[in-house]
Amino acid sequence: KKTSPSRASKKKAGTGTASPAAGKPPRASAAPRGRERPSAKPAAGAALAPHAATASPRQHDARPARYSFPQTIPQAYDETYFRAIPRDPEWIYVYWEISNATLEEVARALGQEVMQRSKRILRVLDVTGIDYDGSNAVSSFDIELSPFANNWYIKVPKKAGTYVVECGYLTPDGRFYVVIRSNAVAVPRGEMSPSNREQWSEVKTDALIRASGLKDSPLGASETFLSSASFLARNDDS
Repeated sequence: KKTSPSRASKKKAGTGTASPAAGKPPRASAAPRGRERPSAKPAAGAALAPHAATASPRQHDARPARYSFPQTIPQAYDETYFRAIPRDPEWIYVYWEISNATLEEVARALGQEVMQRSKRILRVLDVTGIDYDGSNAVSSFDIELSPFANNWYIKVPKKAGTYVVECGYLTPDGRFYVVIRSNAVAVPRGEMSPSNREQWSEVKTDALIRASGLKDSPLGASETFLSSASFLARNDDS
């Protein structure tokens, strides 16, 4: 079959390299055979370009923190206070802090030299059954403190007592200068109550059921039991 010249020319034109379409960039041709592709690794001794650190999204978060907390807990707060807490019938626990301003007042009152030669003392006062006014304690005893102490466990001489603790300086001539005074603290008795004023009432079951609105007791017996409500003796003067 003979091919027309127009078709042959079209076929021949199609066998050549296609021209790029209008508006589209030409595709990169593959590297010709026989040529080595450039290596991705740098040559030995070549300077390496610095890598840009990829920042996490959190580093770009400019919102202020909702809460701010100190990195460390301070050892002291430059305040003056004294607290006493009962631990059990035989022990109380005390803790305190004395501010720099309070220490300066003590130094002015005693003198810097006398203050340095004085002993730091805890004076434990027994104020059981009295209204303590600073000088009428039933009894007392002293505890010498170590230089940097700010808390102490104290064994009290008797149970069921009330105590006040004072922290101060005992001067070389025997004077005791009170710096701070704790709250009064009462320790428990550590045993059963000796009071026998409680009285337990006996109530018959039938009477209790009738008082609740029922006519007859379903138990049919006049059982007795101790009620769970206790009350003080009527002759109590308190």
